[in-house]
Amino acid sequence: MKGGRGGEGGERKEEAEDEEKEEEEDKEEEAEEEEEEEEEEEEKEAEEEVVEEEEKEAEEEADQAI
Repeated sequence: MKGGRGGEGGERKEEAEDEEKEEEEDKEEEAEEEEEEEEEEEEKEAEEEVVEEEEKEAEEEADQAI
């Protein structure tokens, strides 16, 4: 009987290790997704700044033409 219990304990340990690996991979994946979202947000903000700057320059040119 002892051998059987030891086998079960080994399986449980292996399952726990697999679960830990999965959780760690999920955390890494989540961190990567957050990083990508932040980069996309930064790119979007940078594009908006460029558009605002271009609009401002266009307005200044229009004002000078008047």
